[in-house]
Amino acid sequence: FDRVIGLDRLHAIHLNDSMNARGSHKDRHARIGEGEIGFKALAAVTNHPKLRDLPFYLETPNPDLAGYAEEIAALLEKYGLIAVSAHVGNDAFSAELPTLKALAVSAAVIPWIGFNRGADEQAEFEKTRRTLALARENGMTLGYHNHAHEFENGADYVKKTAEEVPGIKLELDVFWLAVAGKNALKYMEEQREKLLFLHVKELGESAEGVNPVVGRGRADCGAVMELGKKLNVPWSILEAEQFGMPEAEYLKESYAFMKNYR
Repeated sequence: FDRVIGLDRLHAIHLNDSMNARGSHKDRHARIGEGEIGFKALAAVTNHPKLRDLPFYLETPNPDLAGYAEEIAALLEKYGLIAVSAHVGNDAFSAELPTLKALAVSAAVIPWIGFNRGADEQAEFEKTRRTLALARENGMTLGYHNHAHEFENGADYVKKTAEEVPGIKLELDVFWLAVAGKNALKYMEEQREKLLFLHVKELGESAEGVNPVVGRGRADCGAVMELGKKLNVPWSILEAEQFGMPEAEYLKESYAFMKNYR
């Protein structure tokens, strides 16, 4: 490829295993490691020093999410990784439970409830209690992930959720705490017994703008992670949506900052 086209023109790679041997002129995909290319060759491609910073697009033939779960579980085991958590809403939890169990997810996190958006809060609390009971039956912790809308009109639906659903934990999103005008350090101290994870996304000039490298924005991420370490919060989970630089560079620089707080 480099000789004929040039690696400087390569911006992404579509990756999948093949049901047919090379030269068959057929485009029939196989699950990773189960085809003619094989896991070892695919791993060599994804880890090649000239390719590993490129985005890879995976397309494999799985009839349902359970098939992808098996594939992801195999990759996690291969590389000695664990699935720390997954965002799953109340209404989807029962259907997603087999996938969560297949991946050995230890904590499921509700990513959104429409507080201050017309939701019936008591009905939502009751649904969350049922989800918590189901999570516990299957050996999982249940958390709630905040945005900024929970704090509108002087409310605090994050705190209220923790009170109304005894046993639920909190994945505090420090980006949205900052957008809501909340002091993340003070809020962490107030909810220290409920803290599950920290969700780290750096705040730039506005909520809609570029996310700076962690530690270079307005969310006070260094102090947040330092306090998280003191409070024995096991994971700080990085999120970014708007990159002001190549993604690989952003991740490298953000990780270099975050690893100081392990």
